[in-house]
Amino acid sequence: MKMTTARTTTAGLAGIRRIAVFLLVVLVAGCDRQTERNAGTGSGDRQIVVAVTNYPLGYFARRLAPDSVEVIYPVETDGFPGDPATWNPSSAAITAMQNADRVLTNGAGFETWLQIVSLSESSIADTSRPYADRLVELADDVVHQHGPQGQRSDKKKATLTWLNPELAIAQARAVADELIKLAPDSESQI
Repeated sequence: MKMTTARTTTAGLAGIRRIAVFLLVVLVAGCDRQTERNAGTGSGDRQIVVAVTNYPLGYFARRLAPDSVEVIYPVETDGFPGDPATWNPSSAAITAMQNADRVLTNGAGFETWLQIVSLSESSIADTSRPYADRLVELADDVVHQHGPQGQRSDKKKATLTWLNPELAIAQARAVADELIKLAPDSESQI
């Protein structure tokens, strides 16, 4: 019996060592990726990463961003073929957004998945916030009741804000403002 216990203890220690080595390798690999990301454009500046949640935001950001900013579109890298409004991000897409310096959202209720994804509030920028008072309310809202408070209606907004040229310009300005916050030295480029 003692021999079995000794083998079990030795096997347990070997397993713990393997796990420790694995965690060390993962930690070092993560540091290497962070160093690579911080290398940026090669001029010593840190690469800024901005994630966008739909194609129009990506269009605006890619045209406005200076070289020090990398724009990623996680919906695209997920290979999602459908409407980004119905997208459920993969764990890789969530990680990419969590690692981004800023996540530019369309707002107006477009990103329903934000309710189930853990992102830092300080990293999220709702690009429809500057013109929220101009968003169109949809007429086909549903009246319902939550307890004794009485009936209510959750007014939904038209989420395809970029289809209105005036709102698209306002949204592009909001994207530019966020980029300037992230890369103030590049304001003239933006």
